[in-house]
Amino acid sequence: MMRAPLIVALAIGLCGCGSTGTEQRTAAAASCEAMYSDQPADAVARANCLNDVDLARSRQTGNSKLTYMIVGKRSELAELQASGKITAAQAEQQMADFRSRVGGDQMDRPQPSGMERALDNTGKALRCVTISMLSSECKQ
Repeated sequence: MMRAPLIVALAIGLCGCGSTGTEQRTAAAASCEAMYSDQPADAVARANCLNDVDLARSRQTGNSKLTYMIVGKRSELAELQASGKITAAQAEQQMADFRSRVGGDQMDRPQPSGMERALDNTGKALRCVTISMLSSECKQ
């Protein structure tokens, strides 16, 4: 079905509308949930739609490792639900447990690049020299 990628792209592409990345992801995920029921027949399609949302968002935040872990788990659970081995409620609970274990709440937080981390560390070092060598920020 071509609707899902189009809706996901539109929902995520609204970057200039004043909404945050988390709000964009929430809106796109809601459109996936509206398009696909939680019935076993829709489990894989729904998971694929939600995975597309998360993958698109990870390109903006740089959290690809965490995103791939979550996408993989969601796909696994969708397959189990589609085959009738678990219910939608069980899949949701297992996904929530997994996200809390791996830090899924960090997905929407941008990850600094190596250059950004280096500049941040350089800035901290300069502040330490400028302000005071006793600053708690300088102690490691």
